[in-house]
Amino acid sequence: MKTLGIIGGVSPVSTVVYYTEINKAVNAALGGDNSAKMVICSVNFEELVQLRNQKRWKEAGEYLANTANILNRANVDVALLACNTLHQCAPALIEALECEFIHIGDATGAVLARDCRKSPLLVGTLTTMTENFISDRIQSNVILPDERQQQELERIVFDELCRNKIEDSSRQWMIDLIQAYADKGADCVILGCTEFGVLLNKDNTPLPAYDTADIHIRAAVECILS
Repeated sequence: MKTLGIIGGVSPVSTVVYYTEINKAVNAALGGDNSAKMVICSVNFEELVQLRNQKRWKEAGEYLANTANILNRANVDVALLACNTLHQCAPALIEALECEFIHIGDATGAVLARDCRKSPLLVGTLTTMTENFISDRIQSNVILPDERQQQELERIVFDELCRNKIEDSSRQWMIDLIQAYADKGADCVILGCTEFGVLLNKDNTPLPAYDTADIHIRAAVECILS
């Protein structure tokens, strides 16, 4: 089994999901008392949030590159960043890493292509929705919410989910949003924030849901067990 390096804490809520689900999947595959070999470097999310808010992306990239050096010293075989938004800095991170990197956009794009999805609705943070570092990797006609809806999604992520606040009203608002875009022709929804899985899943969304965290986790498990 390969050793997986995770840059986590971005946010801690989703990092717990990565740790738990990767271990469950490895154990399901191998049985017995098997668990994943992982090194988690958990950062202070607030520091990166402030850099993001000020659009100081070069400094954010340097921050992540320094974190990559910790994983390099731990001799991990493959690494991932447990966050969509900070993949804006993926080039700096990839350059610093001495191992394979599993890009959340590439993993998601591969699954969408497999399922022949042509018109996905992308929901996430403002950065994820308005920049192209995820949508370009998906290579399909991504549909975005309008500006007001984007602002509300941003609020739900940072004021609620990243602080482990689960609000039924926010869940229903997102379900209604997805239904509205289903009526406009979207053929699926990309849950483009690694925290969205605590609110939404394939059973409560009006469109087929592609949870980027879940996709990322499955790609990581496949890689470390290959």
